Amino acid sequence: MTTYTARSLANAVIRAASSTGVDADGAVVPPRPVTGPEVGHLVYVAHGISLALYDRPILADPAVATRRGVMIPALHAALGRERAEPLRSFDPETGRFAEDPPPPASDVVANGALRAVWDRHSLAGAGSAAVDAQGPGSPWVHLVSDPDFQPGTPIPDAMTELYFAGLAADEIAGTY
Repeated sequence: MTTYTARSLANAVIRAASSTGVDADGAVVPPRPVTGPEVGHLVYVAHGISLALYDRPILADPAVATRRGVMIPALHAALGRERAEPLRSFDPETGRFAEDPPPPASDVVANGALRAVWDRHSLAGAGSAAVDAQGPGSPWVHLVSDPDFQPGTPIPDAMTELYFAGLAADEIAGTY
């Protein structure tokens, strides 16, 4: 199973945010800036959707629970809190910085999960992905509710998959 770094998945989200789209009614949706925390939540939600619908992880880096919410440490320092710009890494072969590539177009599962999450949250605005990532019944809520909770606790994929399978079922039933 192919997984991707959080930076690669983040760049796919940032690219989607910076492009013009079309909503379900055929109306043009202009590009909109996204913040670093929003990108992190969108990446985590896409990972959860991929686990729930395809039984496949797409995120290679761990997501952790902090007192303030879900965080992907690999993205936290790189993105900051302001408008997110594409992430670049040093390529020792070329001696240059290059953008971390998003998943290839041939990876229908990863791109489908990322697209579905962006389509759902692009019009809802900042904060909507955080609601999915940290809402009632989420792995984050379960972990931080534990009296022995330690910030930085990794969020198990099994918990993530179960939670997002429930959200997907609610979406299909029209109760979400």
